[in-house]
Amino acid sequence: MSIPGTTPWACSRSVSAFDSELRACLGEILGQTPPAPDSGDALHFFKQWLAERNLGLVPIAGAAEFSWPGRWLARVRADGGDHAVVMFGAPSGALFDPAGALSGAGVIEEGWLLAPIDAKLPVDEPYGDEVSSGSVLGLLVAPEAEAPLVAVESVTAIAGRGLEGDRYEAGRGTFSGPGRGYELTLIETEVLDELELPWDQARRNVVTRGVALNPLVGG
Repeated sequence: MSIPGTTPWACSRSVSAFDSELRACLGEILGQTPPAPDSGDALHFFKQWLAERNLGLVPIAGAAEFSWPGRWLARVRADGGDHAVVMFGAPSGALFDPAGALSGAGVIEEGWLLAPIDAKLPVDEPYGDEVSSGSVLGLLVAPEAEAPLVAVESVTAIAGRGLEGDRYEAGRGTFSGPGRGYELTLIETEVLDELELPWDQARRNVVTRGVALNPLVGG
């Protein structure tokens, strides 16, 4: 699924308006209001939150002319700021417009469809809810991105940051960035055995056995 980068906003006021309206619009579509963003990039935060629920925001080409008999999200430029609107119908019109952005001279500049990432999985608890018990077989850290991983007997986990001495805890990992899920990585040894892939080449921090990790996504 292609998820493009976000567009820089004009000023802090419009960032705040768009962020709160986007949250409200997602709540309108889902029937469940997402949590408040914990990073400065609200769109990035919501994409990650949705991905944990097997959902993604699919960018719409030519959003200003898009017509679809269903609900979709639009970023509207109005009064010098950016606003979020839920669109609906063919031709499409505003179904939920918290700021009344399309009631005047607002212009649609971007649009997204909310769609499942994996069509074979449900949206509610896509990986199931059964959390099994197992064991941790390995702990591996590396001080820098692409540096060799080193197995350790024990390591201190720092809440909200990662494993002490690891590149992700320091914010220097290849995929370090703002948002959710960048503190550490886990993998099941059963998967590595099937792939015949050594632990260090998998480049994961925690190797487990007997634990179904996917149900932990979003937990």
